[in-house]
Amino acid sequence: MPQYLVGFDRFIALEWANYALELSSHADSDKAKISQLKSWLSLRVPGQDAARKTANVLTRMWLDSNPDTLYFREGAWKLRLDAKKNDLVYFHWGISLLTFPFFYETCTQAGRLFTLQTKLARREVQVRMAEKYSNQGTVPRSVDRVLQSLVDWGILERVSQQELGLKPHNSSDAILKKWLLECVVFSAPHKRIPLQGFYKMPVLFPFEYNGDIGQTITQSSKVAIERDGNNTEYIVWRAS
Repeated sequence: MPQYLVGFDRFIALEWANYALELSSHADSDKAKISQLKSWLSLRVPGQDAARKTANVLTRMWLDSNPDTLYFREGAWKLRLDAKKNDLVYFHWGISLLTFPFFYETCTQAGRLFTLQTKLARREVQVRMAEKYSNQGTVPRSVDRVLQSLVDWGILERVSQQELGLKPHNSSDAILKKWLLECVVFSAPHKRIPLQGFYKMPVLFPFEYNGDIGQTITQSSKVAIERDGNNTEYIVWRAS
């Protein structure tokens, strides 16, 4: 079993993520923005250590200078200006997929469960994740942090103390959905996804993509459709 660094190991409220996204677009230095984030969180997160760890997660999401995610962060900065407030969750979902493999896998397992049933138990996701990773003591708590965050983001809802239901999120913003599609392709193994499988990707379980996905792809300079020797079509990331 592989070892891993969870990364996304704190509860992240939507308000906090929105603040970090807005802060990331400012012209201040990264150091100044991180300092401002920590000061802001210290008034909202009880405990100095907890506030620091929460700031670390949000920094990796929106304030990190990681060149691999710069294109996506810059796109989010621009798109957020015209996006509806309830659509900002697209940005946090996409950037978390790119930044935290544990978040990606937790959402994948949740999505697989939702294809089989209308609600899931936290324990079901924890067991599936524990089967994949060796950090047995860390997994249940880390899974809970992701799921708690998704409840606050309006993606999941509590139906009982242990069970969660799905709250599908659909947007009419085609450019925003193109941005998320690009995130998913970039974060996929080998940076490619079978075209016919895109609609059923477990990691996209909350989001609805209706209509011709090919039209969405033609609007992107970063992804394209390619056909392999078996005549199977893939959405692929275009290397710069």
